[in-house]
Amino acid sequence: MQVKSNDGMTSDWGGMLNSIAARDRITQAELALALHTSQSTISKIVHGISNPRPSLRYRIEALAASQEVSSQWLEKVSEAARSSSKFFKIVDTALSLVNDNE
Repeated sequence: MQVKSNDGMTSDWGGMLNSIAARDRITQAELALALHTSQSTISKIVHGISNPRPSLRYRIEALAASQEVSSQWLEKVSEAARSSSKFFKIVDTALSLVNDNE
């Protein structure tokens, strides 16, 4: 599914997300962490159900242009979320807020 972004360029957001995930060998959940959004938002974009809002578009484009998501960063966040239910709730709440405001 191709969508027209605000700058007039046509982008396949789902394809771009799939390419990033394949390149970095990460899951949708890890991709969501890297993009500061929820896994459900990533899934909806990948499946063409919704388009990213402008702030998320910017983050997707920046991540696509980067070499890769820092696996160390993802591991640290994942480990912290697994070891602390409070931290998990904080991250989950923060991602929900970001997602609601996109």
